[in-house]
Amino acid sequence: MKLSGKIGAVVFVLIMLCVYSSKGQNDTFIKYLDSGFDDIVYSTIEVPNGDYIISSFSINKGKSVLLKINCLGELVLTNELKDRYIIYNLFPDTNGNFIGLGSVSDEMFTKNQFLLIRFDSNFNILDEKRYSVPYRIMNIKYCVDHFNNLICNIQLYNINSNDPFDLSIFRLTMNGDSLNYKHFESPNIQISNSIMEKLDHSGYYLPENGRIDPVCSPYLNNMIELDYDFSITFEDSITNDIGLHTTMRKFNDSQYLISGNKYIPFTPYENEFIALEKLDATYQAYAYSTIGPLMVDTITYPAWFRSLDFIDTNNIFVGGTVNFNLNQIPDRKSYFILTNLDSELNKRWQYFYGFDRYYEMSGILATSDGGCLLYGTYCNYTNPATNVKDIILIKVDSSGLVTGIPHNPDFIISSAILYPNPGREQLNIQSGPQINGAAFTLYDMQGRPVLEENINATQLRLNTSNLVSGTYPWQIVFKNNVIESGKWVKP
Repeated sequence: MKLSGKIGAVVFVLIMLCVYSSKGQNDTFIKYLDSGFDDIVYSTIEVPNGDYIISSFSINKGKSVLLKINCLGELVLTNELKDRYIIYNLFPDTNGNFIGLGSVSDEMFTKNQFLLIRFDSNFNILDEKRYSVPYRIMNIKYCVDHFNNLICNIQLYNINSNDPFDLSIFRLTMNGDSLNYKHFESPNIQISNSIMEKLDHSGYYLPENGRIDPVCSPYLNNMIELDYDFSITFEDSITNDIGLHTTMRKFNDSQYLISGNKYIPFTPYENEFIALEKLDATYQAYAYSTIGPLMVDTITYPAWFRSLDFIDTNNIFVGGTVNFNLNQIPDRKSYFILTNLDSELNKRWQYFYGFDRYYEMSGILATSDGGCLLYGTYCNYTNPATNVKDIILIKVDSSGLVTGIPHNPDFIISSAILYPNPGREQLNIQSGPQINGAAFTLYDMQGRPVLEENINATQLRLNTSNLVSGTYPWQIVFKNNVIESGKWVKP
């Protein structure tokens, strides 16, 4: 009996060590979820056992679908919600269950009710509450203030207005009881995609686009300060003009981070990229960083619903889509971009994921193992018969890599991209800092070098005006290894 007891104790310890070890590992995967319908991914959360819960919406069905993926990328549970439900945000409550913030629509999707549902780990709906809003809901962002109340910023669309975008804000208890509500009306377009409690606990920050601008340009980015009754106490432009699809996170007691779209005025719309900065309560910028190609003919756009996330303030992730199509028509190759930064917003690494299809990032989720989950959609735009957006999930480790998992050989994880391709007068190389010092060589078809350059910056421009039309193989060598290669075409 004593021996069996000791064996049982040893087995128990070994099991616990295995569990502890597995939770500390960087599990990675690439998961394609092909439903056969057009899908949108709105929100993802990690649960304590290592699973991920995902809220998606099937456009063709008009239904939200809750998905559960385990740490290996295996689909373990799904649940279709009622017709015309859309769940924009997920988060855990304090009782081990989960809350979804969303909308429920009429049959024509012209008017919504704001919806709060609570469900358990098996996706059983425990309760739901609805709240009236004047127009159709397009998006919902939330924060939890120091009173433990939910502050919900709701983007509305009035189909009967020339300036259709408006805002409503709710304060709710965690039980869903309504404490305060305000609808913000303006003669101008109002677009807002985040909200955060002020650092001094005196109200809320509400980044917003278009309200101050007399010509309704969506690229004038403003910060509104609200008190706890949602009255406006301050309103001015945002430092460095970061806006549109913004994500805000408290950094410490005196600073916060904001990421979003950066457009350079008086230039073509193709000159857009992601910007990230650290601000204090007086809007002084302590650090600033840009993500993606600058001043070129491709758009780098922040992830639609969450472009910034971190658990550790010295391990910050920012993500979006490179070669994004503003018209929302999948007609080109694109790829996800993910950048890792330290607490001073210095880039540690930057990778590009995709290249074989049109990819569009919905968001990123910093994970408990130090890695990151990228979520969004992909589309085979070259085949009209299958030209629908399906879900893709990419779980990378703390180095930004997917290791040991077989996947589509056309799907590439790259440290550098070349564009435009085809191109004429100029060749641009966008690279991650992890390959700083690498050597780039462009060859003619006889294998002779025609252009050589050391990569000593993440953005490199090369003059190709003297090259004749043709196809040019290229490669990047880092630490005596060829890490990237391809062909560049000059028409």
